[in-house]
Amino acid sequence: MAARLRHPAGSRPGLVIPDLRAVLAAVVAGAGVSVLPSYLCTRELASGAIEKLWDPQDAPINTVFLARRVGGPVRPHVDRVRARLLAAARAWHDCPD
Repeated sequence: MAARLRHPAGSRPGLVIPDLRAVLAAVVAGAGVSVLPSYLCTRELASGAIEKLWDPQDAPINTVFLARRVGGPVRPHVDRVRARLLAAARAWHDCPD
């Protein structure tokens, strides 16, 4: 499902790129600004190829969903990821708010 974004009057995105590495390359090339995860652009920030314009107090949350088909083919790598996520989720549940 695609989300519709509302833009301030007169502003529209210049590029819509589904790959964050390509977004980073476009920003480095001077195509505009973007919100990128810091792990992706550490090198470019350190070299001065790009600069941080804003450092929010609360970073954006990226939600990941792991889906698997019941009765589908056996996928041991997916089962390992599921087991690790479930173990981590138990620890998150125990975290104080």
